[in-house]
Amino acid sequence: MWLAQAMRNRNLFFFSRVNPDIFTGGFFSEEKWSIYELFPAQRIPLSYLVDSTDLPDDILEGINTVGIVFPLLVKPNIGERGMGIRIIETFTELRDYHLAAAYDYIIQQLVPFGKEMSVLAYYLPGSNDVKVTSICIKEKLTIIGDGISTIEELVLCQYRSRKNWSRLKDQFEANHILKRGESLILEPIGNHSRGTIFLDGNHLISDSFTKTIKQLFNEIDGEVFYGRFDIMFSNFEEFEQLKDFKIVEFNGVGSEPAHIYQPGYSLIKAYKELWQHAKILGNISILQGKRGRKCMTWHDFKSALKTYRRNLKLVMK
Repeated sequence: MWLAQAMRNRNLFFFSRVNPDIFTGGFFSEEKWSIYELFPAQRIPLSYLVDSTDLPDDILEGINTVGIVFPLLVKPNIGERGMGIRIIETFTELRDYHLAAAYDYIIQQLVPFGKEMSVLAYYLPGSNDVKVTSICIKEKLTIIGDGISTIEELVLCQYRSRKNWSRLKDQFEANHILKRGESLILEPIGNHSRGTIFLDGNHLISDSFTKTIKQLFNEIDGEVFYGRFDIMFSNFEEFEQLKDFKIVEFNGVGSEPAHIYQPGYSLIKAYKELWQHAKILGNISILQGKRGRKCMTWHDFKSALKTYRRNLKLVMK
């Protein structure tokens, strides 16, 4: 798919000029902090960038200045698939995380909104006509009590929770019995690798929703034409009015239409959609070339890959 678009653009790194103000276009090795800086402060959670060489007491002073309070979220500045992300309850936990982290990371205030979705959208250079191509509703790893079974028994009845239980069990009283109908979120971080179920929400695409996403694109302080907004929100109607939500992440050209990962989604249809999105990237890149935008060089690619591998190795330790 991507090779075909590289041939159309006559450049293997055609993707890098789709979003010139995001490193590599957001294909890999991009810094989350640099992306956050493209958005108005009110659209993202309170955030603080930590250098791996910072002293713990200086970090505490920094987050106090920003207004971040415990509990809070930490995430690597360069990372993916939920690696290195943790919820931190106390300064002691933060200090331990910091002393173990040989990489830069971001501290964020926890977002109080309970719902999460990923929205993939784009527009063509020279146009202001935003197209929303994917809405993925994230259903976080949750168990529901029956008034009889313990937490552990409920967990072991489900594949996704069972797969993650060894990582999570120390956070819960395994023998506690939930009331009938009582729900318990086992993993609050909405990542597929952490047990979150991705659901197809494309039926929610409408003119009013597209207008909202267009406004968010217009607020970006940079040249960005394609990407996926990861949004936490209170309810859909409020979000369409740009109320009660935060953009927790924005991913560039490496973004996929996440709704295709709904359980049971047609494999053939999924591949067709991936092809269509690769073609969109190719189309944007061609138009960008006509506007004089340059692709990254082979040297740029090797340097970015080296940085990416080094950070990935550190985060996975």
